[in-house]
Amino acid sequence: KEGGLIQVAHACIEGFPCTPESAAYSSTAKQIQVDIQDGATVIELGPIVCLAVTSGLLFVGLLVSLFINCKRDRKIKQLKQAIENIEPEMEMEESNALHEPLLD
Repeated sequence: KEGGLIQVAHACIEGFPCTPESAAYSSTAKQIQVDIQDGATVIELGPIVCLAVTSGLLFVGLLVSLFINCKRDRKIKQLKQAIENIEPEMEMEESNALHEPLLD
């Protein structure tokens, strides 16, 4: 319908009837216009390319993050081993220095 909210477009497919079978039984569908379109089906590659690029960037980011975390973990382990290997320079004497009077 002109001025209606819905506009239905119909195209022919080779090997099938151009007019739908239901149109023969409907009294309101007498003004069916058939548009014959030549050409191939168009597939938009934009969203697919964007998805692939985004997925690739996220994967690379994941690999970089894993590499940095493993490197820091090794560094932390090395520092812990170095701290464990250091002998204390001064041994604490066990004394009751706090209990001794400050003034004699």
